[in-house]
Amino acid sequence: MKKTFILCFLLWSIAACSSDDKKGETQSGKEEHTHQHDAGYDSAHKGLFDDYGISFSIPKDWAILDGEIPGGGQYVSVEKSGTDESGRYSISILPGDMTLESLLETVKKQFREGMKPTGNEVLFTENRKELYNNIEAISCRHSFTNQGLEFEGEVKVMNCNDNIINIVTIGAKSDITKNQPGFDLIDKTFACK
Repeated sequence: MKKTFILCFLLWSIAACSSDDKKGETQSGKEEHTHQHDAGYDSAHKGLFDDYGISFSIPKDWAILDGEIPGGGQYVSVEKSGTDESGRYSISILPGDMTLESLLETVKKQFREGMKPTGNEVLFTENRKELYNNIEAISCRHSFTNQGLEFEGEVKVMNCNDNIINIVTIGAKSDITKNQPGFDLIDKTFACK
């Protein structure tokens, strides 16, 4: 159940990140694909993701899916493997045509709209400025309950060359000890190229 909800959330968040004036356009024809990388790392690493102007270490036992966002941009989703796992680290790489504050507020609004059918409210902390691997970013924490499960995570936005990066982490609170090492590895190794 956790994995199904997280997958639905990912599909929704990819669609929500497309700008309103580009909705309805068809995909660029580039097919969605997974990256397979040689494991040349220690036991905590699966390999390195290096595409779309970003790079990061892939945690062991996590799967990666990436592709084009309809209307422009790319996405990368790193998911904890296993049928009852809930960890997901999603990255959207979008054309840099909006401010960070505007993008963060749009993501929060879409998050709230996406949860309306469930009857659940998403709670956000105040926005905060931070330095994320020497990149200026704006972020906030989020939490909500769905079908009796408590979820939490973070939304973070930053500039990366000519693009804007939107990072959303999400996982069940009951899985925090299993998810945090993977989230931390990606965070520590994330680079804008």
